[in-house]
Amino acid sequence: MSDQDLDPSLVRTVDSSKEVQEYQMKYICDETTYMMFDLERGGFINYHGDTVEIDDLFKFTYKRVPVEETLVNDIQTIVSNFFIVAWYNNNPILDFEVYGGEKRFRVKHVEGFHAGMFMDQLDKFRKKKFGIEG
Repeated sequence: MSDQDLDPSLVRTVDSSKEVQEYQMKYICDETTYMMFDLERGGFINYHGDTVEIDDLFKFTYKRVPVEETLVNDIQTIVSNFFIVAWYNNNPILDFEVYGGEKRFRVKHVEGFHAGMFMDQLDKFRKKKFGIEG
């Protein structure tokens, strides 16, 4: 079996170039933010910064600050800033901010291995909340 046979999200890279590291961080930030915003839109979490426990080991805080809302052709667009912190066993493993209006993110802290585990648990948590088992 080659890397081409695997799901791209399961393939780990050992490339340490700045471009690859930046892409990996952007992916982690984008996916985590999307899943949390999805949970907010579904009414499962709020945007005020409360702590949410996924299980005995993982928890997170999610805060969204709306920056701008527009309505064009009956399509509402919400631009927001996001402030997200995740913990594993009460130790911070992921801490970042997304500035939607400026289209940039700021990573304060990341532990790659645990951040990956967190993303997997967050995805399972989200699917369970929406009744998508599998």
